[in-house]
Amino acid sequence: MADREVDEMRRGNSENLGLVKQMVSTCWAFATLDAIELRHKMKTGEEIRFSVQQMIDFVWPEEKFKIGQGFKLVETLEYNKSEGITTEKIYPYLGCRQNITDRTMPQVFIS
Repeated sequence: MADREVDEMRRGNSENLGLVKQMVSTCWAFATLDAIELRHKMKTGEEIRFSVQQMIDFVWPEEKFKIGQGFKLVETLEYNKSEGITTEKIYPYLGCRQNITDRTMPQVFIS
């Protein structure tokens, strides 16, 4: 099963599985954000869903974006500390990399 199919199932979008045939490597973003969300909840008591799409678009430079290579947790955490991260509601998951340069969305900074 391709990463995108797993991602769609995780988001509860099983009706879209028939349409999803492209493979995008996003498992690193989901795993990393799960850890960040848990830490945020432990520190603040607030349950929040951070934007996986933001991680895909901004954390991993396009020249490094190769399917199946994964990503380093430390680099993602450093990005979140310095740049902040927005919510899934503001910046929803699309399952593919976009060429976005606008970073004006509201951010939460992880310490």
